[in-house]
Amino acid sequence: MKEKIPLNHFAVLRNYYLHEAHKNPNPSFGHITKIAQSIFNADFSCISIIDKDKVLILSSQGFELKELPKEPGLCLSAVEHDGVYHLQDALKDSTNPSNSFIQSGIRFYAGMPLITADNEKIGTICVFGNKPRDITEMERKLLVNLSRQVMQEIERHRDSMELEKIQNELIISEESNDFQRLIIAENASKRARGLTQQLLTLSKGGEPLKNKISIEQLIQETVEFALHGSNSNYNFICNDLIGSIEVDKGQISQVIQNLVINADQAMPKGGTIFVKAENYTATKLDTPLIESELYIKISIKDHGVGILKDNLERIFDPFYSTKKNGHGLGLATSFSIIRKHEGFLTVESRLKVGSTFNVFLPVSDSEELIHKKSKRKPTDFNGKVLLMDDEPAILDTTGEMLSLIGFDVDTALNGEDAVELYKAALNIGKPYNLVILDLTIPGNMGGEEAVGEILKLDSRANVIVSSGYSNNPVMSNFSKYGFNGVIAKPFTMEELREVISNNLKKLNSKS
Repeated sequence: MKEKIPLNHFAVLRNYYLHEAHKNPNPSFGHITKIAQSIFNADFSCISIIDKDKVLILSSQGFELKELPKEPGLCLSAVEHDGVYHLQDALKDSTNPSNSFIQSGIRFYAGMPLITADNEKIGTICVFGNKPRDITEMERKLLVNLSRQVMQEIERHRDSMELEKIQNELIISEESNDFQRLIIAENASKRARGLTQQLLTLSKGGEPLKNKISIEQLIQETVEFALHGSNSNYNFICNDLIGSIEVDKGQISQVIQNLVINADQAMPKGGTIFVKAENYTATKLDTPLIESELYIKISIKDHGVGILKDNLERIFDPFYSTKKNGHGLGLATSFSIIRKHEGFLTVESRLKVGSTFNVFLPVSDSEELIHKKSKRKPTDFNGKVLLMDDEPAILDTTGEMLSLIGFDVDTALNGEDAVELYKAALNIGKPYNLVILDLTIPGNMGGEEAVGEILKLDSRANVIVSSGYSNNPVMSNFSKYGFNGVIAKPFTMEELREVISNNLKKLNSKS
């Protein structure tokens, strides 16, 4: 059953600060639309918001428009629909075949409404392409999940804007009397109900969903994510002996991220953040909150500005912050999360020397200590690798992985550059031991064409294909297209190491 867009729809958009959101792209939206495009192997994907007289595009893949005319069909039909709206062949199935997108050649379309907590439909996440196709039940479920992720990002943006309003109004209210300050603060707090409810959930409910995890892996992934684009780097030490723990992975990741971001901000010019995980036997001297004997202690240390002694006593209080633009929720939320894990959180600090935050999480079984001998070696391989991908972030990350396992790495953003680099290396008598090519490069030469050009230069070239489009025929029949191996994105360092190892073993067995 279809629903008309309610009269208060545009007020809802203003409440979520979406009427101008398309002018300041959210990187997370870009990540989500890339995932959607990859899952459906679609020509196009986008996140759209239905505005008064147009459709706003918050993020898109395959086209670069910021807004579209508001016309019947496709996005407008999807936002009025219950569940996933799917057109196997839009020219045949659509009730509005005169839609300009359909007239331009769009055949396949699948869209899921973006639904607020108050059940308001404000836009869509959709995928579409030039060839008719059906979708599987799994694809339907994935599109529904992606729509929820989009709404989470929209709500985070709304909460951030509400906090800014709170701060501004509280600053103004300091010039008023106590009663006026109370009224202004109360009204501001009502508008920020999302953040208030989040804090109440942490303090009075929202029990963590615990699972046994690798704390070492969680710390590394979270620290790397938190410091992406920062001037700071980190040094991580983890004991060989580490106790097994059961935690809510998302909540503990949030705590580590909060502490790492604080450490980074304490060093405006950048620096090294020291992160350490170790077994720890706690006593009442550590804290009266102790509920166990054996803990995993995670320390996050900076060499920043430090914290005044008077401020240390209030550092975990809600809405208390020593930062000019701080909202005072990060440490309070972190403290609450750790307490719900039956652990505790402490801080040590000296002005102009730095701060250390210590997270203590109880070992799940005091009799079970897992001896984790690191399988990592400083260098597993040697030689030169040529890496091609159109995403600078992937080039940086994968290049770093390859360097860590022993390779010297050259990078290219497209197939044309990769071919030229390979030719130059051949000319000086130092060919690449391995080439890794991204399969699809919009607007430029991709891996399928590039491998042909490289094999013309060197019939013995060792080339692996990489792509997020796992259902592409090149990925399943890579050798038919001239590749010696395949790796699907995203991949971990262990997966990369294994693919390269198998690739080299196969080559050695042939020689």
